Amino acid sequence: MKEIELTPKAEEDLEAIWDFSFRQIGVVQADA
Repeated sequence: MKEIELTPKAEEDLEAIWDFSFRQIGVVQADA
């Protein structure tokens, strides 16, 4: 699998998406 390098803003966005998913559907689904 090709490794990609994320910008700091992209990392922040992914964290925000994970946090939203966690609050909405829980950790098991957020990690899926």
